[in-house]
Amino acid sequence: MLLTDAPVLTELDGRDVTLRSLPVEGGVVHASLPGFVPGSVAAGDPIAAQLVSGGAVADVTGYYLQGLPPSRPLLADWRTWPWPPGLEPFLLMAHSSPHNQLCLMVDGEARPVTDQALGSWLRALPELNTSKRPLEDPVVALTCSTGAVRPRLADLVGRLVWFPHGEMTVGVKPLDAVGRAAGDKVRLGVHSTADGEGGQFRSSYPQGPAGDRVRFAYRSRFASRPADWLVERSAAPGTRAPVWLRPYPISGKRALGLCYFDRRDLASRSSALAAPVLSSSYVAWTPNDAYQPGTSAHPAPSAGALHAAARPWHSRELGELPFDPDGVAIVVCYVADGLFAVYDEWQDLTYWETPGAFGARLRKDLAEAGGSARGKLPSRVLLLTDFDAVSDSARGQLARGLGGTDLITVNAPSALFLDEGSELGVPRARIALLPATSRVTAPVWTATTTTGTSTTLPPAPAPGDRTDRALPADTALRGSVHTTRTPTHSTATPQPWSFDAGMRTLPAQRLLKWAPKRENQRRAALDSGADLADDCVPLAAEGFAAAYGRTGNRSAEAEDAAGDQVIAKKDWLGLMDILQVVPELWPDPAQLAKTLMQEPERLAVVRLARQNHHDHVILVVHGRDPDHPDQTGVWQVDFAKHPATRRITSQPELLTLMSPASSTALLDGSGLPLSLSGATERRIPYRAALPDPGASPAATDGPEQATLPGTYILQGNRNGASTNQSNSVLHTTDLGPCVAVCGHNGSLAFMIHSDSLASGGIGRTDLMLGIRRLVSIGTGDGWAISLIGGSTAGCSKYLHQHLPSATIRDLGESEGAFITETGLVAKTKRELAALLGVPSISITQ
Repeated sequence: MLLTDAPVLTELDGRDVTLRSLPVEGGVVHASLPGFVPGSVAAGDPIAAQLVSGGAVADVTGYYLQGLPPSRPLLADWRTWPWPPGLEPFLLMAHSSPHNQLCLMVDGEARPVTDQALGSWLRALPELNTSKRPLEDPVVALTCSTGAVRPRLADLVGRLVWFPHGEMTVGVKPLDAVGRAAGDKVRLGVHSTADGEGGQFRSSYPQGPAGDRVRFAYRSRFASRPADWLVERSAAPGTRAPVWLRPYPISGKRALGLCYFDRRDLASRSSALAAPVLSSSYVAWTPNDAYQPGTSAHPAPSAGALHAAARPWHSRELGELPFDPDGVAIVVCYVADGLFAVYDEWQDLTYWETPGAFGARLRKDLAEAGGSARGKLPSRVLLLTDFDAVSDSARGQLARGLGGTDLITVNAPSALFLDEGSELGVPRARIALLPATSRVTAPVWTATTTTGTSTTLPPAPAPGDRTDRALPADTALRGSVHTTRTPTHSTATPQPWSFDAGMRTLPAQRLLKWAPKRENQRRAALDSGADLADDCVPLAAEGFAAAYGRTGNRSAEAEDAAGDQVIAKKDWLGLMDILQVVPELWPDPAQLAKTLMQEPERLAVVRLARQNHHDHVILVVHGRDPDHPDQTGVWQVDFAKHPATRRITSQPELLTLMSPASSTALLDGSGLPLSLSGATERRIPYRAALPDPGASPAATDGPEQATLPGTYILQGNRNGASTNQSNSVLHTTDLGPCVAVCGHNGSLAFMIHSDSLASGGIGRTDLMLGIRRLVSIGTGDGWAISLIGGSTAGCSKYLHQHLPSATIRDLGESEGAFITETGLVAKTKRELAALLGVPSISITQ
């Protein structure tokens, strides 16, 4: 590790980077070290001096696994590399900064560089061009590292990237144990770490189709013994998988979607697994031999098409799926040599199960994902397998293990990918069939019953008869896109609109086409004597549905129930709940306008404070003009005015409109929440809504006291609890040096009164195992975790390591902690009462 206070470089264009290539036993090391800078003294850099010593032979055929520094290696601790033999990895040796940034020799000086700068520089090197180095050859960083995953680096170089977890050393061992005349052997070592997880290498695939292309390159070259490379860490053959391991939920709590991939694959496929819509059409991929990772995808000046070298795959449309995706549970996993891969996140290890064992596991996991108390299983399960297709015999065993659920499979390996070229305004996942290990003439989809009877599914209806379907579940990041009926209120029932096929128009255009029609319906109802006072909240809910094709950002069942409540009660907090957004209170008008204008198709649900009147809710949208699609602009949608839609023609006019905003929900082009403080990131709310900032559109006198059913959390990582019971609260006291770990994902809350990160506290259970006993949390996607107590800093660091995708907030010291089922977090009863908008609260046990 290199201790340096030099500024971090964010780009290397135009700079002189020292890189020396050293042929060694086992490959070539490309080193950027201080001792290799022209004019320097190699003796001042012991690593460089050892590598170029005349009597030394450098050996990079493997490495020593060493104990905690400064332990010395033992011969028995020799390890081979984790990638398959026969590859020629690009070995990059450099020091690292204490912040996990590689330090390259730039313009004669050791400078830490970001992964963005490093990847952009590496991909331009001739040594990494696919004409010289096949795509399956990985990039290996020989440096000190804490094991932090580096997906951005993998994305930029378009290859699998390996890096050590632990301090790396270069040591010398005499070739002759008696005398040194024969020279020395220079070998590498990786130290273990205090957490017991170091001393090994970790890796990252590129994300999306580029990652699928790398995996295909491996599959084409290493068709045999796939368990040796297909997953990052594989259990010994025949080892039985623990019964308690759980898959990653890719569809939230209320519906079904399971992922059995390991950490590395999950990160590479996360964008597709998190997409709220599953397209009803699918494609076939064949490898693009002209593909060159790192090539710009922007059109060439002389042609409007993407650069051929930028596309990992050639894609061929196969039409509509031969089944309706609605209500189908989606399961993704590997199958190889007739066995199914299941990942144990706790041990970071993949096990291999027979079809019968995997079918039984799948039945249990689907029942738990759907709610074991109800015991419900989906009527159909779509199983998408990578590396190989499910064989006929395995299909029957799986279906029998499922017991009563039909199994849908296809006769080719498959993958989900994010359709980035979609014009729908909503992220869509699509199914791609991959080239099979054996020649397949045409895709065949099969439905297999619990008796083992298989039926070939007939072709889908003609194009135009189907539209994109919503996934049957909440996604890991946000609720599903659920095309339900139009939310309406009883005093003036509008005619339901018809969505154009596939929702091909953009959200702003759909909203602006809907608003005049809805205004005419509302005026007709007023003329008939309907009382439509304070109907702005339900109209805003209708406007969201018109723009984005769904009622909200929760599951289908929750959307329908919550949507009815919003309409009946004209409830602002209910609207925020179904949108799953934390509204910005009294936002800065200039910042609000700036964020709205950053990207087209953004929508602001704006609550305006009005003196001596109830607050009023309007919509402000930025997007394309319905009548002039080549033009963009900003429109106000306000049914208290005529006409209801009005174009904002200047920045001062927009600021004037926004200035009385008491509360605002900002949504991106997919209808998902944004934050003014970080508009490039989707907001993951830690509570469903905040108290009203002023008079509600349906203001009523609140209760003097709220009485909540509560569960008291005892000390110990095994003693936590979770809740999704309406109006319930989890609470604890006497924290002292302990930490209350409070989590929420939009539908489920949990709390643990943690007295130890490891297993030394009450119950002899470490914190992460305690959390996973309560909830299925994966890497933390969609979860917001608040920490209250005396040792929050150490707990925060620990959780960031184990839950890198979670939003973690350190709320500081307190003797008590509270969390409601909606995610409201407080340190005291008084604070919780303020969040609930009541004078006081009483908790019943």
